[in-house]
Amino acid sequence: MDRLQCHRLRRDFLRCAASLVCVAALSSASQARLGETAQACVDRYGQPIEVVRDVPGIPCSMVFLIPGPQFSNKRVRCFFDAAEPTAVCKSIVYNNFGQELEVMESILQLNSEGSTWLQPKRTPNVSLGITNYDWQREDGATAKNHGDGLWIWGKEDTQKRRDGKQQELKDRVKGL
Repeated sequence: MDRLQCHRLRRDFLRCAASLVCVAALSSASQARLGETAQACVDRYGQPIEVVRDVPGIPCSMVFLIPGPQFSNKRVRCFFDAAEPTAVCKSIVYNNFGQELEVMESILQLNSEGSTWLQPKRTPNVSLGITNYDWQREDGATAKNHGDGLWIWGKEDTQKRRDGKQQELKDRVKGL
């Protein structure tokens, strides 16, 4: 084995090891999940660093910093189905988690709600040099990565988004 092959093998091993450490840490620390209450998120992460409520047309949301040195600057934003964070989480955005497919799939597993995520649709983003992924869960929930963020919509929010897009299309062609 020449030096270049040895270097590549070492690099690949280190990437794999880093991904495994991140996945293991995710399973214990970043467990905000679809269907959980705001109080469950506060119990896990502590007080939110931001709360948005009482904005017309925008659901209540809370932003948390994920504790632990391995999660430096990683955040999770939970969206709730009411104007106050007293209901259950309907959508989640994980920020600054990177583009590692294994990490994103681990986060999706935390948000499976007893259903299975299907294989993602992959779309190369040539301008950013990354691959975008779109997932669908068997029960209709959806997820997509965007930059270093992973957006996950529960099945109710996914249906609302679809209905909104259909209405927008109807409004565009109305009167033609």
